[in-house]
Amino acid sequence: RLSPDGDGEAIRALNARIETLADEQAELEKGLSGLRDRVATALEAALARGDLSEADLFDEAYQLIDGSNPKHYTTRALPALERLLPGPLNGFLTHDPRILFCIAVDTNGWAPVHNPQYSQPQGDDPAWNEAHCRNRRMFDDPTGLSAARNREPMFMQTYPRQMGGGKSVLVKDLSTPLHVRGRHWGAVRLGLKLD
Repeated sequence: RLSPDGDGEAIRALNARIETLADEQAELEKGLSGLRDRVATALEAALARGDLSEADLFDEAYQLIDGSNPKHYTTRALPALERLLPGPLNGFLTHDPRILFCIAVDTNGWAPVHNPQYSQPQGDDPAWNEAHCRNRRMFDDPTGLSAARNREPMFMQTYPRQMGGGKSVLVKDLSTPLHVRGRHWGAVRLGLKLD
């Protein structure tokens, strides 16, 4: 908050805007925490049912999918993750109109699934693929790894998101660690449009 020296009306308006932004951020963080908990619960339930083993969930023997450009990878957990993750992640897209994407990544930045608009089948154009085929990708750039490996309750970054063909958009990235059976699997990440 700013002290009311000078133009009192301008200061009051600015303080009101700051409070609104703080409330919006708190609401977004609360929602993201709830989403993280739903994802963790879904993964733990799959482990308990035997639909997925802990060894498979934490598998880091990434297998390159031949012919993919940009490179796509699979692990033993991919089939289960493709069943378990889309529901909660895609459902959260309507939580806030600023949300561009909502994904779960492991500690190496691998995103097994992405939201429908970014999970298209790859074609012959790598630039188009980069923008539209973001599932199964390894986001191991500094921003991606910082989000994936962060252990603070909430972590925020701003970065230029590469959209293919030399195009990028500026995105605010908010992430929270994802633990499964007490082990740090990765993070749930939100990408938000900047106002």
